[in-house]
Amino acid sequence: MLCPICSGKLENRKVAPCYDCGHDPKELKEFADGVHNYDVYEIFGNRLVLCNFCSADFDSYDHDFLGFPEELANNYPLEYISKCDDPRLGEDRYCPECQCRLAYLVVLKDIRDKNAT
Repeated sequence: MLCPICSGKLENRKVAPCYDCGHDPKELKEFADGVHNYDVYEIFGNRLVLCNFCSADFDSYDHDFLGFPEELANNYPLEYISKCDDPRLGEDRYCPECQCRLAYLVVLKDIRDKNAT
């Protein structure tokens, strides 16, 4: 399987539940230490899991990176769905070029496609 954003080769990685930072070895340690809470969100019909840090920071993400029109900048329609029950470590693929895990890249591609002008 190739990256849905850059078509680069993906590698397997152990991941924490957060779609955004879960691939980072630092987040794996913080997961083990119980530093973060995880919640399920929805944006443009896509469900994703974010840690409390990434969800709090989400509105600061660059609108071009996310594929949002400029008028949505810093006011993204991220909707809280529920607490992530029983968060666990897992495995996912990771794109070294995009520096994101596949779960996040799939959501990112769909958001970009839906907001393409």
